[in-house]
Amino acid sequence: MYNKLISDIKPLGFTWETIDPFLLCVHHLDHYPEENDEPHRGFETITVVLEGYVGHSDSHAAAGRYGNGDVQWMTAGAGLQHAEIFPLLNKEKTNPLELFQIWLNLPEAKKMCKPYYEMLWTEDIPVHREKDTNGKLTEVTIVAGELGDMKARRTWDSVLPIVKHNFRN
Repeated sequence: MYNKLISDIKPLGFTWETIDPFLLCVHHLDHYPEENDEPHRGFETITVVLEGYVGHSDSHAAAGRYGNGDVQWMTAGAGLQHAEIFPLLNKEKTNPLELFQIWLNLPEAKKMCKPYYEMLWTEDIPVHREKDTNGKLTEVTIVAGELGDMKARRTWDSVLPIVKHNFRN
């Protein structure tokens, strides 16, 4: 099928091709996730867990567990080492983990800022709901920035507005 509005089609793999300020965009679905330990510097990571749980610990003594709609926004800034731990919740069945993660390149003036992370708990994240004339419901979860009169509840300046869309009949 030819559509002159589409200039290029590429297969969607584990990571998506990005342009600055997006360094990485990834959707991850796993039934037996493994732990990882990695250094970060000069960017932010936004992790939205759709299903399952993630444990976090880092070289600045921050730690916690989040999942099922929660969001972690971590600013690596001048640098930190962090680990993502995926708890084994059920020994008899799979332990599904579905998340998406975005890495945002910090502007040059903020690259060496103090590392910081904040949890955005699902019950505190605003959701804008609207039905169209056909009764189709659109939900927009506002993680950062604003939509209409709804604002995200982040406690520091956003680099970019981030929203998650759900379209339902």
